[in-house]
Amino acid sequence: MIDGDVVLFESGAICEHLCEQYDPGLLWRWPGHVDRPAWLNWLHYAETVAVLCATLTQQHIVIRNPADRSPLVIKLETLRLGKALGVVERALEGQPYLLSGGFSAVDTAIGYSVYVARHFVDLDPFPNLAAYMGRIEGRAAFRAALPPEVAARIYARPFYAGFEPSG
Repeated sequence: MIDGDVVLFESGAICEHLCEQYDPGLLWRWPGHVDRPAWLNWLHYAETVAVLCATLTQQHIVIRNPADRSPLVIKLETLRLGKALGVVERALEGQPYLLSGGFSAVDTAIGYSVYVARHFVDLDPFPNLAAYMGRIEGRAAFRAALPPEVAARIYARPFYAGFEPSG
């Protein structure tokens, strides 16, 4: 992202910069705000979930030849992703969004990561997370950010389970 003289390439840094520079206090939690530590924690945790999703995307989609995919990597990263989603599931117990103060930029970051994660992990065991995604997807800004055509999406299938060897 280029914003004047500022050039950033890390998603969490981009989110934090945009909030600090342009948000009037709706999406970010500034230093000294009671939710600031949790805001920072969730912002960076979203990157953890995204990295697991990136590995699974690579294994299922980017590596075109199924024989070149690693069943062990797929198995381990799917398990790790499920554990990571469990952390979010527990945090959402009894609240609609990740911060007690309501919807924030961390919900956009975690929401995107979960949007991708559900291509690899079934959300049925995570009822709080599934309801959270319903709230995220119900937001007009979320719907406006989706690709205009299904063909434009990287994930051609709704779910990529396990390992599918060739032949």
